[in-house]
Amino acid sequence: MSRAAGHSLFFYGSLRAHEVRVAVLGEDFKSEQMQDASLAGYEPRCVVGAHYPMLAEYKDGLSIGLLVKNVSDEALRMLDEFEGVHYHRALVDVRITGGSHRAEIYRPDEALVAGGVWHYDAWRLNDMASFFADDFELSGVTAPRPLPIKTSAPQDL
Repeated sequence: MSRAAGHSLFFYGSLRAHEVRVAVLGEDFKSEQMQDASLAGYEPRCVVGAHYPMLAEYKDGLSIGLLVKNVSDEALRMLDEFEGVHYHRALVDVRITGGSHRAEIYRPDEALVAGGVWHYDAWRLNDMASFFADDFELSGVTAPRPLPIKTSAPQDL
């Protein structure tokens, strides 16, 4: 896959996993394209009804992730398709060793509801298989599942 274009992306969620990047792109990025990074003012949160996260703005938040540089137009198109209709790219400045770097993130739209704090290591260990089984589609991650409606039993009067 050509890496000629100069797009930079910050992955904070499922795309931090090598397995997900390979499933989406057919191969992974080269190691020299990737480095650890962080994003201040945001926190990864669980998407209610799904096995993937979203970024939510939090004044004291910090999102740990992966900066990928020199992403090709082809790879960017595939990643955009994978992210689906509920995510759009936005420019941010991420922190890297020795400074900062301008990169794009995938921001959620209003259709996604933030739940609790999302932890990559816990997701990788406990939920990555469910993500592939329930949410993964190359044409876009599936929309969150509706939560079951809780009803109370009728009370005798």
